[in-house]
Amino acid sequence: MNNTAMTRHGFLVLVSLLIVATSGSFAHAAPGDPPARTPAPFVTTPDESVLLLGDATVASATRLSQRYFPAGRHPSNPVMRPTESWEGVGPYVWGNRLMQDEQTGLFRLWYIAYDYAGNFYRWGYATSPDGVVWTKPNLGFEHYADAPATNLLPLGPHPEKGTRSIARDPRPETPDERRYLGVRFTYEGEFISFSPDGIHWKEHPESPSWHVPSDIIHVMWDDRRRQFVAYYKLWELAGTEVTESGEDRPFLAYMSTFTNTKLPDGKESFDAPVIRLKPGAAAEVKAEKFVLRAVNQGKDDGGGTSLSGSWTAKRVQAWASSDDGIHWANEQVILRADEQDPPTSNIQYMFVIQHGGYYLGFLTMHDEGGNFRQQLAWSADGINWHRPWREPWLDVGPEGAFDMGMVLGPADPIINDREMWFPYGGFPIRHDTTDQTWKSHIGLATTRLDGFSAWEAGDEPGELVTQPFACTGDRLFVNADARQGSLTVTVLDEQGQPINGFDAGACKVVASDTLAKDSQTDGWVQWSNEAGLGRLQGRQIQLRFALQNARLYSFRIADEQTMRLRTPRATTR
Repeated sequence: MNNTAMTRHGFLVLVSLLIVATSGSFAHAAPGDPPARTPAPFVTTPDESVLLLGDATVASATRLSQRYFPAGRHPSNPVMRPTESWEGVGPYVWGNRLMQDEQTGLFRLWYIAYDYAGNFYRWGYATSPDGVVWTKPNLGFEHYADAPATNLLPLGPHPEKGTRSIARDPRPETPDERRYLGVRFTYEGEFISFSPDGIHWKEHPESPSWHVPSDIIHVMWDDRRRQFVAYYKLWELAGTEVTESGEDRPFLAYMSTFTNTKLPDGKESFDAPVIRLKPGAAAEVKAEKFVLRAVNQGKDDGGGTSLSGSWTAKRVQAWASSDDGIHWANEQVILRADEQDPPTSNIQYMFVIQHGGYYLGFLTMHDEGGNFRQQLAWSADGINWHRPWREPWLDVGPEGAFDMGMVLGPADPIINDREMWFPYGGFPIRHDTTDQTWKSHIGLATTRLDGFSAWEAGDEPGELVTQPFACTGDRLFVNADARQGSLTVTVLDEQGQPINGFDAGACKVVASDTLAKDSQTDGWVQWSNEAGLGRLQGRQIQLRFALQNARLYSFRIADEQTMRLRTPRATTR
């Protein structure tokens, strides 16, 4: 049997992981995580949140518990349904982007539509003023079945793999015609395209110029590195190789795809473009043939592979960087399922955003059960990742729901005054479904603003001290829920000592949910003789939060003139 590995893109229960931190330096790592680093002082951006996930922003936490929270679902779900003939089984997002038009304020969503007939992946474009009601504009580019295809975007060469992962280049020196970068997988290699507006696309003449990623890619502009980075799937094929001389030896290799054929005597032959990773340089790819032992192989997981048996092909997540979006290098595997996951788990896809001083990763987890679930990971540098919470951030929906079988990696969130809304793809079937009952829609996963994690104190007061940072604004806002207790803030100087006038005794006590509609002004911290941080601008400071029967989610340093967030807004423009 010939089998080509590929992937078909296809209840709010409060679950929390408590990590109790004692006094001293805050640092923890799950088994298998990279060792904790000593981070450089972080930088605050005016009016942007600072999350308190790990030691990049937290110096110490005393008598506090760290809780992680799953997402909910918007009451209007699904917010996008199949309406166009070209959309096949329907719209969904997986490796797609949501951005905001700076002139109109409209949200712009690039999405996928899978056509079971012919195994086609196409992409479309929609706009919305609020993230709930979407319009599919008539772009006039493509035709489907000899009729105009409304909002179908250009497909280019290899139209069966027409969908792209896109990123916006914010550099002012970038030519207008290259403002948007598009990267898409084909079995010939990655095709690179550019666009002035995200709608009109032109293939780069060097395409395919990259031959490493498999079929699920997420490209983004990395604000810290000031370059493009890509997160993408690779196959990690492991087992026992049978050499030409008949000897057995361990086998482990990475590849973008493979073809396997069953042989007699419990063996299978493989043909694959094997990838040799070379940190600091571009990876090398070479077509190779090999034979592996094949005993007690698990069932096909829907992607033409086996997740159990004497050989396994599991999906892992890799990273690469590029200055121009055309030439990529520094390819490296950064994340895989580990011993804390179910034995047949693998990571289908990883969507990453930069938010709150961290990289947040949304992992599409799946195993032989065939369901896709979303899990949250975080990183201080985008390469070394932490997964302290192994419960789903977004689980499959209840029986009969549009997403009861699979929830697929989200797109960039829409940020409101009190919530974050993440578009995601939902299917009512599992990944290993073989008939043509595939149907997809787009929903919104919802969470409190910065509500991925909170530090919590009970009756016994606790304290959290931030890492040092330069004060860049004149007001401090705390995202906290202290309805049943209290929160105060002390500002510390370069030596870690309270600054006169900014101690806890002078701080007006926060005793409300600062995101509640009637108490949002309570989150602006004040001291007896100080309305804000105005006289501390430019100084290196730390914040010491004292909590009792309260939760602390995040904080932000704001400018007096822009004390309120501009909402709704997107993380990418």
